[in-house]
Amino acid sequence: MKRAYLTQLIICTIATFSAIANPHASSSDALQESPTALSAETLTDVHINTLATNGAETTTQYAYNDNADSYDDEIEIIPAKKSKKKKKKKSFNSPKTKDFWGFSAGYASQSWRKRNASGEETPEYFQDGKNLHGIQLGIRFNPLFKYGFGIDTGIYYEYYHYRSTILQENTAEGNEYLYQTLNEHILRIPLHIEYRFNFSKSFQLFIFGGITADYIIYGDIITSEQNSLENSSNEIITDIYGTYIPSENRYNVAWSFGGGIRFGAIQFNVNSTRGFLNCSPGKEYIIQQDNPLNITMSVMF
Repeated sequence: MKRAYLTQLIICTIATFSAIANPHASSSDALQESPTALSAETLTDVHINTLATNGAETTTQYAYNDNADSYDDEIEIIPAKKSKKKKKKKSFNSPKTKDFWGFSAGYASQSWRKRNASGEETPEYFQDGKNLHGIQLGIRFNPLFKYGFGIDTGIYYEYYHYRSTILQENTAEGNEYLYQTLNEHILRIPLHIEYRFNFSKSFQLFIFGGITADYIIYGDIITSEQNSLENSSNEIITDIYGTYIPSENRYNVAWSFGGGIRFGAIQFNVNSTRGFLNCSPGKEYIIQQDNPLNITMSVMF
């Protein structure tokens, strides 16, 4: 009995000194026993209240500070703000397209005006009281700038063709006719100042005005008899200006004005010219060359 009591006393003494020497070991055991209770609060003090002298058991109490500060392990990441690119403000009525070049094709006409000393004007024609009609092909250059302004220019080729029938002889056997065919090749260069209403990329309206210069590359009249089937009998007349053609000059400069409309890449131009150079072969009157109506369609790119 004494031996058992002495053994218990030794064990209690060793346990007591062990708890005093290493108090955190007991707290660690308590943390392992109840991890849920300690996870929300911070352990502050450890006190040993009771030591049982009649056994090896020890009772420990742990006091917690409810007002202790808690720490958040999460790190808040603030994303860097992306710098926004400032859009440049477009000027008023700025161009909606950069398609400035184009292939052009259309209709062309040619006529003349005769003015006498009193200032009275009368129309002049090649024959039969009609204007010359032809076709126009070319390359258009139509750059556009700020506020709706632009330039309309290019280089164009025009071809005029006219065939007429002239009564040569009226006999009992029948009438004999002479056929005349006019061929004329002209190079034309316009220079226009344009104002364009840029409603959208697919729809625009515009007006323009300026001057136009043209030069006759070649012109002739081929005559043939009615009953002749041989080309050798045809006569080619090249000296036709000032005689068959009212204008004596091979060149002309005229005021030019017009307008048009554009749908996407398709553009239509309508214009008229009024010559201001005197191209008369004599001094008794003045002759000026006009282009009453030109209509072209261009494919812009």
